[in-house]
Amino acid sequence: MALQLNDFDQQVVMISGGAMGIGRATARLFAQRGARLAILDIKEEEGRQCVDELKSAGAQVRFYPCDLTRRADIEKAVEGILRDFGRLDALANIAGGSKLAPIWELTEADWDAQLNLNLKSAFLCCRTVIPHMMVRKSGSIVNLSSGQGAAPAPGRSPYSAAKAGIIGFTRTIAMELASYGVRVNAVAPGATRTERAVAFFKTPEEMQKQAATIPLGKFAEPEDIGNAVVFLSSPMARHMTGQTLFVNGGNFMP
Repeated sequence: MALQLNDFDQQVVMISGGAMGIGRATARLFAQRGARLAILDIKEEEGRQCVDELKSAGAQVRFYPCDLTRRADIEKAVEGILRDFGRLDALANIAGGSKLAPIWELTEADWDAQLNLNLKSAFLCCRTVIPHMMVRKSGSIVNLSSGQGAAPAPGRSPYSAAKAGIIGFTRTIAMELASYGVRVNAVAPGATRTERAVAFFKTPEEMQKQAATIPLGKFAEPEDIGNAVVFLSSPMARHMTGQTLFVNGGNFMP
């Protein structure tokens, strides 16, 4: 079975954190394969720019402004998706972010903010859409973990804890939902050339030096991660559930 450009024809895909970076690249790839898209993000300007871009390419897409750490916001967005599209076939939980600091500099607020954004948001999105998928006895969920959820780096303790939690969370609900025909998998990116990653490095040379430590010698592009999300959501991965796909240029091999 080959991945076809119409594999998601008329299916509705909800993407959390879809306004920028990996989320926006993932939305673009789903749209190219015929999906109708619901983009959820707190960044309204970027979200509407994403929608304009995708619509200009012929996609059916709507933007739902949403604080992905708030249950009420997500429930309102999902109600809108079901009203506007009439169905929900797939969920890609892409929202996330980190703050670099050693444990002795982290505040309780820092910890809560990163756990909420990287782990709680995925729980809230899953908890909201899963009942609709159970009724239909079909659906796919892909959660974004990170290589740092399995091979942590100093200065990212809450981020690593949250992304390790995503792996355990994904496996558990995959078992719970298998009998309902709902598949749940995760993608764990390595270093990826997003806007945020580029801004992190002081110079292009510094970024290239970091890239040279990766066996394939370069950062992933956002589309590389998006391709993995699309694959796991597609019929190509119909017998995969509870799995974590590492996309990191060989930097970590579990």
